[in-house]
Amino acid sequence: MKWPSKDQVRNDIRPWLDTELKRHPEAIAVIASGSFIGEHWGVGSDLDLIIIVNESGTPFVKRAIAWDTSSISVPTDTLIYTVDEWRKMREKSYRLVLEAEKKGVWLLGQPPA
Repeated sequence: MKWPSKDQVRNDIRPWLDTELKRHPEAIAVIASGSFIGEHWGVGSDLDLIIIVNESGTPFVKRAIAWDTSSISVPTDTLIYTVDEWRKMREKSYRLVLEAEKKGVWLLGQPPA
């Protein structure tokens, strides 16, 4: 089986991000995490994206619908949090937040203070 390389996915990310940021000016940070940043990349791997927005009136489970990731050559798992949600998860030491802030690749912005 053949699967896109990390380099191919990296090449997909910048134009995707440029396009989506024009559509979503509320985004203040974008983080790549998961197997893409680790040693376990291979056939079937997806790109885990965490997007932090100032605020949202959309329920969490529906937020990713508005983001078109079809130009990225692998499936994505996209999680979108508000700044307040991210801060609360950090205060509670959620593993997702701690690992993203420590090991994630920050494609845009930095961890909210």
